[in-house]
Amino acid sequence: MKTKKKQDFRVLLPVCIVLPLLAILAGALLFNYISGGPSSTGEAYLKEMTACHAEGILELYHPKMITYLQTHNGDRASEIASRLQSRLDGWYDTNFSSCGENITFAYDLTDKQSLDEDTLAELKEIIGDGVSEAVVFQGEITATGSAGSKTVTHWVQLVKVDGVWYLYNLQMLL
Repeated sequence: MKTKKKQDFRVLLPVCIVLPLLAILAGALLFNYISGGPSSTGEAYLKEMTACHAEGILELYHPKMITYLQTHNGDRASEIASRLQSRLDGWYDTNFSSCGENITFAYDLTDKQSLDEDTLAELKEIIGDGVSEAVVFQGEITATGSAGSKTVTHWVQLVKVDGVWYLYNLQMLL
């Protein structure tokens, strides 16, 4: 009579844990490489602007930037969002109402400029030591609709904090 050998599955346990973790880590690094960077954040900002989506724009700011406004200006988050929404609606009407109906947008970021050490120092005071870089792009927004096309230039100001790019233009929120 043959006896069956018991299989020792303890050997497979580390493989079953380590391999999925390595796959997740590799996926996260690849996603960060493909979608990260100032251009993707800048384009996301322009898309949120043309959609007149204040909440989407506010999500692109580092949380400490919003806290800074709340502390120094006494604004509540709802006041900041409401003021930004009002500005977006006016900006959109001023720039794109002449394009008519069914407007589509194209975005182009050009003329990337790194900012000086003084600006970085100011941003470090607001956000903290994770600030490593700040850039400004010239953003071109081209709207095409039933009544024609129009291109508008908008400056996109971004700051890199702990490897992630955020908006930093506080003037837009004041």
